[in-house]
Amino acid sequence: MPLWADFHDLPDGTVRMTFDDGSSTLLSSRSPDAHVLMQRTEDGTEFSDFQGENPGQVRFPDGSSGEYNYLADGRVELVLSDGSVTVMSGTGEDAVILTQTTPDGDVYSQFDAQGHPGHVEFHQ
Repeated sequence: MPLWADFHDLPDGTVRMTFDDGSSTLLSSRSPDAHVLMQRTEDGTEFSDFQGENPGQVRFPDGSSGEYNYLADGRVELVLSDGSVTVMSGTGEDAVILTQTTPDGDVYSQFDAQGHPGHVEFHQ
């Protein structure tokens, strides 16, 4: 079944596309050079502060948030509001988690295809 969306023109000139799965995208305008201002997934996760196609910030339904840093070597670092850090290779569904650092400094790595770490270094 194809995905569809309704367009809603807002008073400030932005346009919200509301998809049938409950997700939405806020665009700067209806013009061909419009850019994404915010995306909300069906679970309520919000991505904002886009730099091209990549978000700069994320806010999760539980109220936690994070900032993305795009590194020169192609890796992406997500620094969460609780102090944890996830480093990934690339973005989107093809991204692979390289390391996860907990707020107390434990570093998990060598993730398998199911997302389970194969190694941990404990902060002392």
